[in-house]
Amino acid sequence: CSDWLDLARRFAEELEADWAALQSQPAVAALLSRHGLGIEAYRWAYATVKSRAAEVGMGDEKKRLLAPRFDMFNHSTAVAPGSSHGYDEARQQLVVVAAAPYGAGEQAFVSYGGASNGSLLLGGGFALRRNRFDAVEVTLTAKCDARRWLLLMMLAPEAPPPSQEEPPNFEYLQAPDQEQLRDGPKPFVTRHLLTAANPLPPALLAYVRAERLSDVELEAYEKKAKAAGTPLWEVLRSPAPLDAALDLAALAALRRVLADKLDAYPTTAEQDEAFLDKAEPDAGAAHE
Repeated sequence: CSDWLDLARRFAEELEADWAALQSQPAVAALLSRHGLGIEAYRWAYATVKSRAAEVGMGDEKKRLLAPRFDMFNHSTAVAPGSSHGYDEARQQLVVVAAAPYGAGEQAFVSYGGASNGSLLLGGGFALRRNRFDAVEVTLTAKCDARRWLLLMMLAPEAPPPSQEEPPNFEYLQAPDQEQLRDGPKPFVTRHLLTAANPLPPALLAYVRAERLSDVELEAYEKKAKAAGTPLWEVLRSPAPLDAALDLAALAALRRVLADKLDAYPTTAEQDEAFLDKAEPDAGAAHE
């Protein structure tokens, strides 16, 4: 069962709950009935909003807009996310700009954002054979106590600049504060995205290294880092090998995590490629 299948099921549950809430209001239920609108019509409207709405920045907030005609633009990963369209506050309009010097009759594209194939399939009904935003999600859980708290916080990568094309490949999912740690160790959970361009992000390697360090080993590394005048988190983030035993243990642990994810897939890569070859030829062909 994939994260995308879980999300699709949550969408279905949300739709059913919304419809039940509408039907629980007699005036609303009567209005829908009078116009012959049943759950199938509501399902169509729900899917239209989910698949057609454009997310844009409006002031300090992000809003989802339904913009007829704009939603006819196809997606291209060659267009930098955030560069093809935006909301013009002065004109109170959604504005599209050319992302390339298109010629007469040539198709113009926009970016749907740094969307993986799972997101495109669920939200737009198509997938790309080669998508640079595809990623494998790895969730790591480390034991966090008062001694390790600062180290685990500082291992996080710096936030990317807003103009960066690639989506963030790191996120805190659960980070206890120091007050919570007074009751004892707590889980410290981080999420990492592995892409073809960046299959082993430095932060992922650093967190796996930190998770494998025993208290005795941690103390030894702290002393070495202090003697070198370098923060321990900088040492652990180094892409260069640190200690053969530590790095072998860290990479072996990461390999097990990835192997478990691979084993959970119901099909092989070869079977998926064969399925795509037999799929409708035009599916996703209008997108790049």
